[in-house]
Amino acid sequence: MATVNGPLFSLDASGTIARTAVYAKWKGRNYVRSHAVPANPQTDLQRSRRALIQFLSRAWSGLSALQQALWKPLASENNYSPFNAYTAYNSNRWTQGLGPQITPNNQEGNPGTFLSEMAAGGVGRATYFYQMNAANKNDDWGIFVAVHASLAVTPDLTKVKAGAVTIADGTQYRIDVLNLAPGNYKLAAYPFVKSGSVRNASTVFDVTVT
Repeated sequence: MATVNGPLFSLDASGTIARTAVYAKWKGRNYVRSHAVPANPQTDLQRSRRALIQFLSRAWSGLSALQQALWKPLASENNYSPFNAYTAYNSNRWTQGLGPQITPNNQEGNPGTFLSEMAAGGVGRATYFYQMNAANKNDDWGIFVAVHASLAVTPDLTKVKAGAVTIADGTQYRIDVLNLAPGNYKLAAYPFVKSGSVRNASTVFDVTVT
């Protein structure tokens, strides 16, 4: 990385030029670096983390003002907004194979009750259906649906083929795991509570993706 003065014959510059060079500023200094394309921008773990971020974004608006305020101390420590603190904290937990927490160090861990669940394969996708008892949702907050390429079924996010996360809203729901290559897979759903504890799958389904 080289620092530059007056980049592109101007006082400042940023962005990518012809997919060759990237101009930016760091700590008040302009610099330029070569443009790099990730070798595989669609890895299983990357897809899994994007599914989590989508879940966290949807779930944030459902948090009470008090729950959102509990993220402020962590936000102040890192000069983040409360939402960014909540997202960064839970993304870090996710990459360690831990479920997200609705508030820092949350202790709400009473699991809910499933009434029924099933799964099916389709064109480029696997679909999971579930129904919960709304009266017995308890502390369930979300469900991670994992599609595995082998019998090694585990909630460990570094070993899943693909995944989707949804809010456990106490009703019948459908979750699609998309962009799967044709083949035979194992599908399992792992509910997690507000404290971040992830339960083992109650059923492992065989699905065929065409």
